Amino acid sequence: MRFQRMQRYERFEWTPRKLQSFLQRGERQPRKVDQTYPLLGAALLVQPAPAPGTDAELAARRAANTVCEKRMGDLNAGHWWRARAQYFGCEPDARHVIRRAWNAWTGPANAQMFPYVVEQHSGAAEARRQRVRAVDVVLRQQLHATVTTQTELEL
Repeated sequence: MRFQRMQRYERFEWTPRKLQSFLQRGERQPRKVDQTYPLLGAALLVQPAPAPGTDAELAARRAANTVCEKRMGDLNAGHWWRARAQYFGCEPDARHVIRRAWNAWTGPANAQMFPYVVEQHSGAAEARRQRVRAVDVVLRQQLHATVTTQTELEL
């Protein structure tokens, strides 16, 4: 299969090991601060905030996991939408060249690689490189002028 479906992560669950690690966090953090900052450890360890219960922590981690998965899905979809818009905005001859290049593409067929192939054959990548080079020339000229100017020596 050329395209791989975006991996769906399972809902966050407490394993015995994760639960034990969470419950021992209050003991680990002061020890780590003492090891990292031996002279300042006592000053940095004022009063730790009370740890949330395991149920509250589980709910927070599940919510964060859901938000993260949604954000990544939206990001991948946005890459596809923009690349497809750029692809269909090209002339038919350019689309044919892009389609041949995409079919010959041996790398991963995902939302990050399709825009790369489209930009290489539509001229967008070269236009962006020229804009970057123009900005680079201006910055180099400014830097050269700054570096080569002789300041007056005040006595």
